[in-house]
Amino acid sequence: DYDGVFPSDPAEIIKLKGIGPYTCGAISSMAFGLPEPAVDGNVMRVFSRLFEIGDDIAKPATRKLFELLVRIVIDPDRPGDFNQAIMDLGSDICGPVNPRPEESPLREFNAAYKNGTMHLYPFKSKAKKPVVMDLHGVVVRRGNAYLMEKRPSGGLLGDFWTFPLVEEGPEDEPIGSFTHVFSHRKWHVQVHVQEADSECELAENMKWVLEEDFKDYAFVVPQQKMWEIVKKHERKLF
Repeated sequence: DYDGVFPSDPAEIIKLKGIGPYTCGAISSMAFGLPEPAVDGNVMRVFSRLFEIGDDIAKPATRKLFELLVRIVIDPDRPGDFNQAIMDLGSDICGPVNPRPEESPLREFNAAYKNGTMHLYPFKSKAKKPVVMDLHGVVVRRGNAYLMEKRPSGGLLGDFWTFPLVEEGPEDEPIGSFTHVFSHRKWHVQVHVQEADSECELAENMKWVLEEDFKDYAFVVPQQKMWEIVKKHERKLF
């Protein structure tokens, strides 16, 4: 896409697979000298103490706040050095454990240090434990076609196609199981395989999909895990 030349525009760098906002900012500033913020946990720790910012650093919106702040104060001539300096400061002198603010080059104007509130910053809310759900993935086969169900819009995995997932599963022995963790849900899924009745009627959100057409669907990870279990089971049989 780029004729073998790594892009120097942050808008293009962020499009590359595996590169998020932090890595994009680090590359832009350190490799190309662009005044782009590279905000990680160390940077948020430094600035939250420097200005007594109590926003929850566990929330994505807070990262945006710190990115805006860094854009205001970043050295336009040496942005790479600036970003690296703040990262190093946050990992050592202004570290999460046993900080040494009296040694910091920012001590004269560090609000939390001057006001004795270092222990309050940064603020990070505790993540809630995911709710555990026991589900059954029912792989219904009819020849070379498999029954697919479109998940409801707005819900978990909304609008994606998967093998039917139900809370009350078949009585037959599962061929395998797996666990998948979301931010607020933890699924324990037992996988079953059944042969379809040729005359069964389908709901509006269901359809038969040939195995050769799977490539046309964006399958989420739980669907991929169910399919891996099915293929492994088939290899054992044959």
